[in-house]
Amino acid sequence: MAQIQQIQQIQTQNQQIQQIQQTLKYPNKPSGYEFYRQVLKSPKLVVAPMVDQSELAWRALSRKYGAELCYTPMFHSRLFSESENYRKENFQTDEYDRPLIVQFCSNDPQHFVKAAEFIQDNCDAIDLNLGCPQNIARRGHYGSYLQDEWTLIENIVSTAHKTLKVPITCKIRVFKSLEKTIQYAKMLERAGCQMLTVHGRTREQKGHKTGLADWNAIKTVKENVSIPVIANGNILYYEDIENCLNFTGVDGVMTAEGNLYNPALFTNKLLPCWQVVDDYLALCLKYPTNPSYIRGHLFKIYKNSLTIHTNIRDKFIQAKILEDYIRISNEFNEILKREASEFESKGGTWEPKTAPHWICQPYIRPPWTGNCESKNKKESIEEQNEDSIESKQNECSKRTSEQCEQQITEESCNINNEHENINGENQTKRSKSNSHVLETITKEVCSTSLQSTSKQSKPPNKVDRFEGKKCQICQINPSSKNCSNGLFCKKCCSEFSKQNIQDCNSHRFWFKSKSIREQQNK
Repeated sequence: MAQIQQIQQIQTQNQQIQQIQQTLKYPNKPSGYEFYRQVLKSPKLVVAPMVDQSELAWRALSRKYGAELCYTPMFHSRLFSESENYRKENFQTDEYDRPLIVQFCSNDPQHFVKAAEFIQDNCDAIDLNLGCPQNIARRGHYGSYLQDEWTLIENIVSTAHKTLKVPITCKIRVFKSLEKTIQYAKMLERAGCQMLTVHGRTREQKGHKTGLADWNAIKTVKENVSIPVIANGNILYYEDIENCLNFTGVDGVMTAEGNLYNPALFTNKLLPCWQVVDDYLALCLKYPTNPSYIRGHLFKIYKNSLTIHTNIRDKFIQAKILEDYIRISNEFNEILKREASEFESKGGTWEPKTAPHWICQPYIRPPWTGNCESKNKKESIEEQNEDSIESKQNECSKRTSEQCEQQITEESCNINNEHENINGENQTKRSKSNSHVLETITKEVCSTSLQSTSKQSKPPNKVDRFEGKKCQICQINPSSKNCSNGLFCKKCCSEFSKQNIQDCNSHRFWFKSKSIREQQNK
């Protein structure tokens, strides 16, 4: 009886798919495995969409080191469809940048389709981001915060499938319920999704609660859909690729953070930092790249070395243009080469998981050991604060609120990395100052309508800021005047201080001091 019901469900699903096929504007466009094999050339090694990180120069570097498919950073569909400047500033490609999938976040079918129509002749598919778990996505109502609105998602996917020249793909996160995840994937397939990337973490698995991706959930999704499936999560070393493919049975694997810290991950090589940096900066000379993107990449490639050579780190912080990064990198590379030569002359050896600091290697996120209950309570309070700020924003006039929305969503797309993937494999996010970020943006844009809000007295212990000077890392938030690590905002200083084990007297971060105390107590 159960088998009969399953057969009937499959037949019903096939009929629905055929009905949609009959309404396509471009009925001859490839679909499913035809699209995966003929257009994408059956990629198994995929680089994820990463905000401010998967720009053209980085995609070219990733392809040089074995990537078979790359995604653009996530773009905001409404801004992309309405602003020519936004398109010019954010999208860049060339004839060698294929196969390529362009990703958008969206909560409106018309905005999504209009944005895709601007770009469909320069890519192989359009992807809908349904996986971003960050609070900025919650405020913007996109990414994984759409995953409970199946009717809206189905409308976006089916409208794009019927209208666009190129296939529509989706990137999702799993639900806690495996059955709900299966039904979610099947709904997307029925709507017209031609390839599905499954990040094996839930929406709640982010930041300190990232944890491991659930390959079993990915495997189950693969077994229940008939379209290609890409697995995302837990790809740090080359051996993880084969393990994931064998365990889940998926068609390919995607990595985000693994690629950022070791761009040569797909080659099964652990290369010296200087080789990777030289290759990347050469590509930046070929493809004009935002200096803040370059800084972000260098901080990740050199991560372990910069914790030792803090003077070089400070020089990178002060760099402004590509030539500065090239000059400082050349200087740093010579230092690292001497250290490597001395290490080898003394008979030093190393294994892949104990590589010296001058070797590109994955970032292993430390496990969360704090009080989860108090942390969750604090995050809940912060989200309530964010909602309070949003309610103040809604008090603006219609004209002003539209300006507010555009500016806030534009800033949302530029805030350094989540996004998802970034991705669970994304760089660790700190939500401590998210409410402050939104409040700052709101005050700047809505000053005429929220004068009473902007004139509120400063809260106690608030650090002084340089008027008009933005954080040197995110280039969005105002920098703090007395920051010990540079002109950083509190959020970026927190991430920088923790990753590089540094103190900041102004922001009151004591990672270095704590580390010294722990060593003394051992």
